[in-house]
Amino acid sequence: MNFYYRFYCKSYTWYNPNGRKDKDSLRLSAIALMAGLFSFNILTIIFFISLNIKHTIVNKWQGLLLFSILYAINLLIISTEKSDALNAEYKLLPETNQKRINIEFYSYLIVSLMSFIFILGLTAYIKYKYGNYDL
Repeated sequence: MNFYYRFYCKSYTWYNPNGRKDKDSLRLSAIALMAGLFSFNILTIIFFISLNIKHTIVNKWQGLLLFSILYAINLLIISTEKSDALNAEYKLLPETNQKRINIEFYSYLIVSLMSFIFILGLTAYIKYKYGNYDL
């Protein structure tokens, strides 16, 4: 099981701590979380590049389009049958592997969000201090 599928399985179980939710809604929620974090990572790189060239490359609609494309690709990659197979394999993993997957998941989540927030704050600071370079 590679990082992508481990991340999906942990996202799937993260939304269902009590076991009451429907499989399809859990699958869609996990895929939305994955697409959101992947788009945050791509946007972090794009914002960093835009700081260096002093021109904003993407706007909010292009960011939404990026998320939608990533969401659609993830929906095509992880079908309902594949989701069931991955979750069955995830449940058979030893407890130590599941704990390692938890650590990887939360580390990736924290690093992704903190880097995105940092680069947005840095962009806002530079635009405030030196003026808006897109005018």
